Amino acid sequence: MRYDLAVLADPRHAQAVKLERISLDALHLVADGAPVTIPMDTVIGAVVANSGAGRGVLITVKGRDKIGGPAGALPWVAATRAGDTFVLTEHQAALDADVLAKRVLDAAAPGRGGGYR
Repeated sequence: MRYDLAVLADPRHAQAVKLERISLDALHLVADGAPVTIPMDTVIGAVVANSGAGRGVLITVKGRDKIGGPAGALPWVAATRAGDTFVLTEHQAALDADVLAKRVLDAAAPGRGGGYR
C-alpha cells in the first residue's frame, strides 16, 4: 500500500528514468539517480508511441555526445544515421504522452528554426 500511495503522489516513483523538467535549453532527467541533461538543440523529433505496456514518447536526438550525464542509462531503442532514439513513458514523465511530445517539440522548435514537427 505504501508503494501505491507513493505512485499516486508521483507517478515517477520508483522509475529508473524520471523527467524533472523541460526548458527551452534542455530536457532535464534523472537516470539511475544521476542527472542527465539533453540540450534542446540536439532534439530532432518526438512522437507518441503506444505499446501493450503503455504509452510513451520516442525522442530522437542528433547524437549522444552532447548529452550531459550518463547517457547510456537512458532507454535507447534505435540508432540511425539521422539520430539516436530513446523512449520516455508517461509514468517516467508524469505527463500524458501527447502533452509530453508537444512540450518537447515546442521547446526544441527554436533550435530547429521553428520548422517541421
